[in-house]
Amino acid sequence: MLQSGTCEGGVAHVVFNPYVNAPNYGDERGFVDAKPAGDQSEDGYRDRISVNPGDKITLRIYIDNNADTLTAHDTELTVLLAKNRARRIIAAGSISAANAQPRAVSDTVEFDSAEPIGLRFDRAERPQVTYRASPSQKFKTKDLPSAYFTDESVMSARLGTWPAGFAARALITTTLLVS
Repeated sequence: MLQSGTCEGGVAHVVFNPYVNAPNYGDERGFVDAKPAGDQSEDGYRDRISVNPGDKITLRIYIDNNADTLTAHDTELTVLLAKNRARRIIAAGSISAANAQPRAVSDTVEFDSAEPIGLRFDRAERPQVTYRASPSQKFKTKDLPSAYFTDESVMSARLGTWPAGFAARALITTTLLVS
């Protein structure tokens, strides 16, 4: 894994989220985070969040193919929620591609509560992808058409080919329900 303090230029192979000090994101290796769904600010996402039963949470996944020019093939995103009830549980996200090195990267976010809780996806709200094709364009947000739920604790998305460069940066969000 790259430990570069800067992210000028890409690398010679497909790799997702390797940079420690990426402009506009920071440490890309921490690419799964969350915040209360009612928080409409751009900030507020954390790797550890306190929740209560009945809360709605926005889970965010950052994706960046840092290759110089190589396109990632058969790219997939998977998010797994803990199926148990506990005072501390996690959600784990992974990004993989057939030609990525390493083939997959993963990260987690922790949820803490004073009482045992469970997590599930809010399947009434479609996962969203936010991106912009170039620095001069405005951000676009749309439904992530390839996202599907296997059950209340697994979301997957077949992203297919994922380009390199600026257009390869995107944020995917989905809503979780705390019970």
